[in-house]
This record gives sequence, structure tokens and C-alpha cells, in this order.
Amino acid sequence: MAGKYNTRPIWFFLANFGMMVLLSSACVFRSIPKDTEVESHMDIIPSRLNLTKKNITGNLDINTTQIIHVTNRKFLSVAIDLDVIRKGWKHFDFNSTKLQNLAIALSPAILRLGGTDADFLIFNDTEANKEDIGCEGPDCRTNFTMTVDDWDKINTFASDVGWDVLFDLNMLLRRGSKWDSTNAELLMQYTKKKGFQIAGWQLGNEPNHIKHHSNITISADQLAKDFITLRQLLNQRGFKDSYLVGPDITHPNLSSVGNDLVGDEAVEFLKSFLRACGNSTQATTWHSYYVNSKYVTPDNLTDYQMMNTLKKQIYKVQQLIAKYRPSLPKSWLGETAGVSGGGYAGYSDAYAGGFLWLDKLGLSARYGVDLVIRQSFYGSHYGLLDENTLDPTPCYWISLLYKQLVGPEVLDLNVTLDDVQNESLMRNSNHVRAYAHCTKNGDISGLVNTNGSITLFIINLQKTHPVSLTLGGQLAHKTVYKYLLLPHDDQGITAKTMDLNGKELMLSDRGAVPDLRGKKLGEDEPIWLPPFSYGFYIVEANASTCFRRTFGGL
Repeated sequence: MAGKYNTRPIWFFLANFGMMVLLSSACVFRSIPKDTEVESHMDIIPSRLNLTKKNITGNLDINTTQIIHVTNRKFLSVAIDLDVIRKGWKHFDFNSTKLQNLAIALSPAILRLGGTDADFLIFNDTEANKEDIGCEGPDCRTNFTMTVDDWDKINTFASDVGWDVLFDLNMLLRRGSKWDSTNAELLMQYTKKKGFQIAGWQLGNEPNHIKHHSNITISADQLAKDFITLRQLLNQRGFKDSYLVGPDITHPNLSSVGNDLVGDEAVEFLKSFLRACGNSTQATTWHSYYVNSKYVTPDNLTDYQMMNTLKKQIYKVQQLIAKYRPSLPKSWLGETAGVSGGGYAGYSDAYAGGFLWLDKLGLSARYGVDLVIRQSFYGSHYGLLDENTLDPTPCYWISLLYKQLVGPEVLDLNVTLDDVQNESLMRNSNHVRAYAHCTKNGDISGLVNTNGSITLFIINLQKTHPVSLTLGGQLAHKTVYKYLLLPHDDQGITAKTMDLNGKELMLSDRGAVPDLRGKKLGEDEPIWLPPFSYGFYIVEANASTCFRRTFGGL
């Protein structure tokens, strides 16, 4: 892990800062009339707050002449851990209008059905499968059954909300050293009979970590052979057009906190797999979390050094793909969130969880990842929905804004801060994280035409200093719309609800997702973010590069 971590709680600054995150509440709207009233940033900060700390000022420059990467149009996708089937779906109500509305709002997307329990799931079998497989220890699992009714509900739901199903098959079903495909063939046969469209398949979850959950180990070379077998089987069983992705290793080049894996082992596993799997896979998938829930502290959630560990992991994976799979260069974060082990109770499901999530979206696209699958849409503390009420968490609202405002074309961006006269202020340059994309096509934010517009998303990790950024170069003097996200009420970054431009984000009484409305900044008004905050901004840049709309596919 790079760097030492301060054990002082990240909400400590609020005591001396006057609880700056007390905000007002209401509902929000998506479309902005052309005569939108201009609103100063001070209009959303309660008058009783005394913002005595000096603004950190700087410039934000974007290279609008070149697109540096194009992501998959389903770049932000979601997962449901198969653990929910083991638990009888808990409060996941397939017939809930609220649930369906929340899912539809995130389409198009891939729905990955996987997780640790993927390697213990038996399709349409008997109660005899719910037996011990010979593993000892607190993390050991037993087999369980997914019924035809479970499978029907999953596929009907995904079809209704516009999601593509990606299903992870059980790699621990073995016949000697080889994968036993019998149960998978049973599932494929039933799927074809029902006419379900399965976009993609996987085989196994975190194979370099499976020894912690079973008494079985599988080498990378053998798993590669199993993938070749599965690809042949898919072609034979009528799923030739379905993609196969893998191997879903976890923690390449590990440098995050409190994990008991050695990163070099994961890298060696991936290297061996890529050398041996031929052209069986269409994308290389891997998992990444910053810290395990057993070891996380509040400070971790806003630590730029922790955020930067992802860049190291991406670089290592991209190196291996370039060397061993140059003709199939797609890289997917096949499962990811900020904190593993179900997330960090009281933080992953609060405003605090948004720092790592928004930065991961930006950094992944910036450095060439094609698709990111959030663990999870539903389930545990890192779910985008509350596990009991199905209410959206702050990370859901971040994801929704990302879906609505951010296009697949990635632009290069540079932030230069002015206040860097001493060592203490030098560190501030690491605490402002900013990313730029062409704005998503469509009627959003009341813009006359989104072609040529640029969407920024910016994170201020300063504990006590607001940040004020001026657009430079081609973006100077352009019209800007802000979508500033701040905690609601008096709970600070542990708030479970959030405000957009000073108005509370909430569903309607009937569970409808609200329209999301931006606010037009004043002429030449800088982009301003309070301490510990984040937001999106649309710039009517008229950038020629963003008139060329190219969508990345698989």
C-alpha cells in the first residue's frame, strides 16, 4: 500500500468548519429551459455557515483536439451477487415498480450474475446439492440450487428493464482435473427452450482466490483449457453470438489495504491464462477493490493515494493484454466497488462512498478500461439500492447522472492549482481530481444541442478548502451548467441522501425517478466546489472532436 493513512476520522473537520454540508431539500428536474435563472454557488450554502477558509484557485484545461479512448456504451454496468438467490432474494421484489424504474434509468447496461457464490450454484437440481464440499474455515461455502423459477425471473426482469445478462458458470464442477460442463449444458438447453437471450458468459469467480472458499485449486493453464471447452460448447449449443469473458482474477499488482493476497500471484495467474486461452475470450476481466471491510477506516474513502492504486493495476493488466492478447485488447473491470467484503457499513451506502466510486469511473475510462461493473446493484452495503427499502443510495444518483451526462469519448484534462507556494499546499494538487468526456448525445440539461459539448466531473478531496477552477483555452467564456452533489441535512458525508444543486434527490410517491436539472453558471463564473464534495459540469464547448460520435462496442 502506498503511503501511510491518517487515523483521524474524515468527518473530524466538520466540528471546526461549521457543518458546512447542511443543505436544503426539494425535488429535482432534468430539462433546463433556455431562460434558466442563473444561480450563484452561495445560493445553495446556508447563510449561517462561515466559510472562512480561502479558496484554492486554479485552471482547468482540456485537449479538445483528440479523443484518447472510447468506452463501451454500457461502460457503467451493474452486478447482482448470486448470494441473493441463496438467501431467497431477500427484499428484491421483481414486481416492484420502484425497482423497475430505478433499473430502467440505468439502461443500457450489462447485468452480471456472479460473485463468490457463482462457484457453488447448481442449476435446477435437487436439495442434495446443499452439502459441504469438504472445505474448512469461516469463508467456506456450500452448494445451493438456482431453480428454473429463479432463472425465469432474472431473464424476464433483465429484458423488461433493458439489461443484457452476463452469467458466471460454476468452475468448481470438475471431472478429474477438467471442468464438468454437464450442469452448464442443462442450463443452456433450458435457456434456448425459453428463448432467453444471454449476452455473455463467464466461468468462475476470482480463480486465484478460490482456495479460500473451497478445497479445490485450479491452475491458470487448466482454466484456460476449460475456457476453450466452454467457447466450443457455446458455439455448438446455439450461443455462438454470446461473448465469453474472463478470467476474473482479483487484485492484480495488489497495493490496497488489508488483503491477504500477493499481487504478483494474481499477475502470474493472469499471464499464464492469457498465454494459454487462445481466442476463447472476447474481453479480459479482472476485479478491483481498494480495501477490505475488515480493515477500512473513514480516511481511506477520500485518500488520493488509495485512488491511485487503481491506475497501477490498470497499467499492469494493460501490459499483459498488449503482450499476450494484442488482437483482443478489451479490458473490463468485471466486478468492483470501493470496499470489498460487502462494503463499509454507514459509509459505502452514504455520501462518503461516492468519492471512490466517481473517481474509479473517471480513472478507469481515462486509462483505457472499456467497461466497469459495479458490485452491486442490490445487496450489502455497497449496493446502489438500500437492501431493505430499495431506496437509491448516493452512489445510485452518481451512476444515474453519469449515465445521463457522460458520453463514451474520453478527453485529456489538466488541472493546475495556483496556491502551491509551500509543501503543505503542494499536496493540494493531488486532492482535486477531474475528468472530461464528450457529453452524451440526447436532450439533456436543456442544451440546444449536446453535440460539441463536454462533460466534466470533479472531486474536491480538500478537508477545509473550497476549490475554484477557471476554464482555459477553447473553453474560456463558454456557458457552463453545474450538477453539484452535496450531502443532505446535517449528517455530513455519512448522509444517506444527497442534494443536487441544493435540492434533495428523491423518488416520487409512486417510485418514479426524477428528471435531473442542472443550473447555469453566471458569465465567466468559475467552477466552485466546497470541501469534500463532487459534481458534474456540462460545458457548451462547441468542440469539433465531440461532434464525431463513436460508440465503443464489445
